[in-house]
Amino acid sequence: MEERGAQRNSHRSPTFQDGISGHTDQAVFSASVAPANRQYTAKVLIVAGHLKVIDRDRYLAQCREVVELARAAPGCLDFGIGPDLVDPDRVNVFERWVGRAEVEAFRGAGTSGELNGQIVGADVREFTYDSETRL
Repeated sequence: MEERGAQRNSHRSPTFQDGISGHTDQAVFSASVAPANRQYTAKVLIVAGHLKVIDRDRYLAQCREVVELARAAPGCLDFGIGPDLVDPDRVNVFERWVGRAEVEAFRGAGTSGELNGQIVGADVREFTYDSETRL
């Protein structure tokens, strides 16, 4: 998440470009904090974990459109679904959203029956945070 533009003052919400989809959103952090250690005024939501699937290559191919739609969705900061390098049946999941309302608006009713039918196990969790350090 890289801030674009001139130095911001603390009473305005800075704009940033996420570097993945290229879309621009209003940031929810206080600009009075140094860029390397941002303080958020709202909780950012992370979804992370893994799925066990029947046919990983087929599952990932079917998820391409989901990833494209998520990255273009309002409030999506990052969204990735990818193969695990060690376990041939495992798919790693990572999502980062500006808030719960945005992720719920994107998810709607959830995944389709065809995708759900391929998932045989899952360990996916939600995390919230209010600060971030760019490495």
